[in-house]
Amino acid sequence: MTEPSQPEAAAMGRDWQPWLRGLRVMVSLFLVLALLLGVRWLSDPSVSPLRLARIEGDLRHLKRADLEQAVAASIRAGFFTVDVQEVKRAAEALPWVERVSVRRVWPDTLHLWVQEQQPLARWGEHALVNPRGQVFRPEPASIPQRLPLLHGPEGSAAELIQRYRQAQALLEGQQMAVGQLHLSQRHSWRLQTDTGIEVHLGREGFGQRLGRWLQVYARLRDSRPQQMQRVDMRYHNGMAVVWVDPPAETRLESNRDAEVAKGRKERRIEKNSGAETVRASRSANPRLSLSMRVKRANFAYFAIFAS
Repeated sequence: MTEPSQPEAAAMGRDWQPWLRGLRVMVSLFLVLALLLGVRWLSDPSVSPLRLARIEGDLRHLKRADLEQAVAASIRAGFFTVDVQEVKRAAEALPWVERVSVRRVWPDTLHLWVQEQQPLARWGEHALVNPRGQVFRPEPASIPQRLPLLHGPEGSAAELIQRYRQAQALLEGQQMAVGQLHLSQRHSWRLQTDTGIEVHLGREGFGQRLGRWLQVYARLRDSRPQQMQRVDMRYHNGMAVVWVDPPAETRLESNRDAEVAKGRKERRIEKNSGAETVRASRSANPRLSLSMRVKRANFAYFAIFAS
């Protein structure tokens, strides 16, 4: 059998080319069709449904039921077609949610790791602020009232947090804490301690003025029967103080201690000479002399520091 000549072989190859092209087209169409059918099959939730949404995280204020309800519409798709970014956006739209990580876990689980907001303080009456200065507004009933109150113009959260931390560090030395911190529209600062003392600090020298007041407070705290109610530090060389009497229970306890001390002193005096008894009788009523000293001290305190 003779082999075909070169021209004949070339002619035979040309005859097969249309068939080969047709075969390639058919195979390509088959693959595309199979791919489309596969995608359609996988996109059917009944084929690969999500049966479980696992939520993890330290949730103290956020209710799991609220989170499940927020993402319910986003997880109706199947395992392969669920939009994890949409689930993330739906979860992070809740006020108490700061950040969410979403991932699929084969074969039928969606895993949500939730980082809850950590409030640093109340922001006004109906909001909270976190340590990064982000303000969020949860349901009023879920706002912890034990937190300190910060209040200031819009956009001032970061500055208020900085001053809050500065004041908190200074007050801790006197066993106090910040109860409220206000910044006015004119950029004037007003602080209230957790013990109820209101301190006006003005627009300049926040830390310096607060530190100067605490130095005086430390000296006067245990030496006066009255309590500080309001302090005005908006003076270059002094301060103005409003004093109030302590609560009735505190006064009663102080009077009882004074009477006990008085009785002990009188018993000691009876054992001494008559001259000593006369000297003791002059101080038998210490309340009058104490009230006189208090009145003088109120005036002298302001005159010395504000002159």
